[in-house]
Amino acid sequence: MSDPAPPPDAMPGDLLDALLADLFDGGLDAERFRALEALVRDDPVARRRYRRYVRLHAALDSELLHPLERGPEVSPSAAVAPPRNSSNVAPQQRAPLRSARVWRRSAWALTLLLLGLLGIAMLAPRPHAMVIAVQDAEAADGALPLPGQPLAPRTWNLARGTLHLRLHAGASVIIRAPATFAVTGANAVSLTTGLAIAEVPHAASGFVIATPHARVIDLGTAFSVAVEPRTGTAIHVLRGHVQVATTGSPTPQHVQAGEARAVSLAGQVTSAPFDAAIFAQPVVVPVAAPRSPTASSPPVPGSLRGDPALIGLYGGGVMPQTSDRWQSLITSPSAGEAIIAHPSWVAGRLPGTQALAFTRPDQHVRLDIPGTFTRVTLWAWVQVESLGPEPTALFATDGWGSPPIVHWMCQPDGRLSFHLYAPSGRIWNWTSDRAMPAPSARWHHLAVTCGDSGLVRFFCDGELLGEQQQRHQVGFSIGPAQIGNWRAFARPGVQRPSGRHLTGAVGEFGVVGREATIAEIRELADVGR
Repeated sequence: MSDPAPPPDAMPGDLLDALLADLFDGGLDAERFRALEALVRDDPVARRRYRRYVRLHAALDSELLHPLERGPEVSPSAAVAPPRNSSNVAPQQRAPLRSARVWRRSAWALTLLLLGLLGIAMLAPRPHAMVIAVQDAEAADGALPLPGQPLAPRTWNLARGTLHLRLHAGASVIIRAPATFAVTGANAVSLTTGLAIAEVPHAASGFVIATPHARVIDLGTAFSVAVEPRTGTAIHVLRGHVQVATTGSPTPQHVQAGEARAVSLAGQVTSAPFDAAIFAQPVVVPVAAPRSPTASSPPVPGSLRGDPALIGLYGGGVMPQTSDRWQSLITSPSAGEAIIAHPSWVAGRLPGTQALAFTRPDQHVRLDIPGTFTRVTLWAWVQVESLGPEPTALFATDGWGSPPIVHWMCQPDGRLSFHLYAPSGRIWNWTSDRAMPAPSARWHHLAVTCGDSGLVRFFCDGELLGEQQQRHQVGFSIGPAQIGNWRAFARPGVQRPSGRHLTGAVGEFGVVGREATIAEIRELADVGR
């Protein structure tokens, strides 16, 4: 009989021991087998413990079974006695030997099966990119994923249209047909034919496009690579610079902004005229049954719909690619128009919606919410694709003004934080106990609340990440502020970049002038999934 399942808060080591005990006791059901498989596949420490456990079990098994296989020890005189007829041995005397052998063979067969399954799972390629947008795109060798879905790690033949991808390391890549390509890593693309345009944030510096004739290494830039099988590879740099390495050139060449290079089939590099028109055709996200930006889009729970404390609700609709305004989707005296610096629109988390992409240090959304507050709820649907050495600003009031101002951030270790800064220099800081999931292209619902409960609470996808005592209820300002960035005032009238910009996307953003309940936050995270 196997031990009972460990409690949900059991440590991974305790869980591994319990699963291994069930495995060799023969009491591991299908669900717990999958749990063991995932644990050993994803955790290198668990893999090492598993191997040690198997070796120890095999050694003990051999030690215990060998006496049965050798039989009982006999005296020398008995050794020369005539052998006994095996038929005279009672069946019940041989049964333990057969049972032990059968049990041992079954255990080893199960172990080998598990190792095989783990090997297959660990060797299986995993997606390195997500589809952000498509425009009249069609693949010659299978259906393309929809926006928001991962791109399978294989070679794709794009027969027509345009495909917009975001790699896990942060690079944004547009592929134009006809093209044959593959995403070969979290920061690498292989292009056999066709055109690729890359926009690479600083965090993804080192991004590579490999062609049959050249290897183009990004050094923080926007550039294009075109491959023509009959002539070679062409590289055009819009911003920054790249490094071009070929088999026909012993020294890598640096190509600056406004320059172009042609690489022959033999790998010889020559200068070419720069063509800015390559970068002048943005991807338009086609949407099925576009949703108009109304009070019910994005969806909000019934408890908040029509609530006079609901100050601002942005996003969830479809905007023109050139739009630099984010309209509030509710009617409120405090809800003004949000101004977008350097707008870049991508597919949103829901079909038929768009989101704001944040790929540059100077991108942000500016809004102004007047008044002084003692309670607030902030929430956002975001993609956090990377975290830098400094905190990432989700929402931050400008400067260090009076009364105390609000900063809502994600720390470098993934924990959420909420700060009130007073003109006297007093700072109140609260940080979640646990971190949000690791940076990726997945959408997450993040929220923070404070107010009458005397607690500052942090949430991710409706789950409470932690709460801290507020102790003092302080009046604070919300606007003027920025979504996805923060610029501190080095001195009056002078702004400097803070390095706290978001890398990812924001689909929806909401502000409530009261403390939402835990149930309301969970409903916000669940509604519209």
